[in-house]
Amino acid sequence: MASKRDITKLVEFLKSTKNASLKAYTKTLMAFLSEAEALAKSNATRQFTGRRGRKLSGRLLNSIFTMVRPPSGNNPLPVGIIGTRGIPYGAIHEYGSGSKGITPKRAKHLWVKQWGGKADQFRRLTPREFIQLKEQNPSEYKIFRSKKNNLIAAYEPAAGQVVPLFVLRERVDIPERPYIRPAVEKALESFPREMRANIKKQFLGI
Repeated sequence: MASKRDITKLVEFLKSTKNASLKAYTKTLMAFLSEAEALAKSNATRQFTGRRGRKLSGRLLNSIFTMVRPPSGNNPLPVGIIGTRGIPYGAIHEYGSGSKGITPKRAKHLWVKQWGGKADQFRRLTPREFIQLKEQNPSEYKIFRSKKNNLIAAYEPAAGQVVPLFVLRERVDIPERPYIRPAVEKALESFPREMRANIKKQFLGI
C-alpha cells in the first residue's frame, strides 16, 4: 500500500494538472495497478503454502504494494510501482535464489524452520532461543546428524520422541516462483492496446 505522503502527492498532482490526457493516463495507471496488486496477492496466496496445505506467513502477502509517482523532470509521465517492501525474501521468491543459492553471511549454517505435528508448538522459536534452551537443558534440546546426514536441531522430551525443529544447511536453493510478473501480464489484458506498450516497458522492461 502506498504511504500517506505518496497518496497526498498524487492527489495534489491530479488536482493541479490541466492536461486531460495526462490525467486520464494517470487514472488508468492507478486502475491497472489496483488490479495487478489484487492478482499478485491472489497468486501469492495460491502458491505459497506449506505442508498439508498449511498457509505460510502473511508477511509476504501484506508486503505487496503499489504506488504512482507524479511526473518529474526525468519522467514526463507518471511512474507506477508494484513490488514488496519490508521483507528480504519477496524478490527471492519472485526471481529465485540464482545459481549461487543462499548461504549464511555470519553463521556456519542457515536454520530452516520445520513445520507439522508437534513442531508447530515451537513455531515462534528462533535459532538463538533454541541455543539458549540447549545450554539450559541439553538433554532435551539437541543438535545431531540424521541417518540421511542432515544436521537437525530437535526437541526430545523423552527417549525416542524426537521433534525436529530446524534443519541446518550450508546452502539453500529457492526456485523461481513468480507471483508479481504474471499478475502484471494478466492485468494488461484488461486495458486498451495503446496503453500496453508503455505499461510493459515500465513493469516488465520489454
